[in-house]
Amino acid sequence: MPVAAARAALLALALAALLLAQPAAAQAPALPADTAALQAFRSGISNANDTVLVTWDDALDPCGGTWVGVGCDCSQVPPSPTPCNNTDASGNARVLGLNLGPVYQAATQKLQGSIAPAVGNLSALRYLDLSDNRLK
Repeated sequence: MPVAAARAALLALALAALLLAQPAAAQAPALPADTAALQAFRSGISNANDTVLVTWDDALDPCGGTWVGVGCDCSQVPPSPTPCNNTDASGNARVLGLNLGPVYQAATQKLQGSIAPAVGNLSALRYLDLSDNRLK
């Protein structure tokens, strides 16, 4: 292999390694009003500590990927004819999906309680599945 070709290959490998070493872009923090709406929803669930809602840790951001059933990325909600935008004008992430239906619930872990009116404040919500639970 000629020296110039070997140098070009090494340069390409070094560039690829540098690009792969860059951390992935983090999800923006959730809009505080969306976080408050989710917390209000959880407070209306009488058995929250016995369900997937136990993953909803107030010390963590709902859009950080640890709150099971909460989707803040366009890829986490079904396609829609309207364009998907998951941030507000300030750059805060918006809650786009709340999926707490049968996919996330074992027979003994159905959510029980009331749906807090604050859920209506999730104004960017594009997908909601609360089916197969015991909610009023």
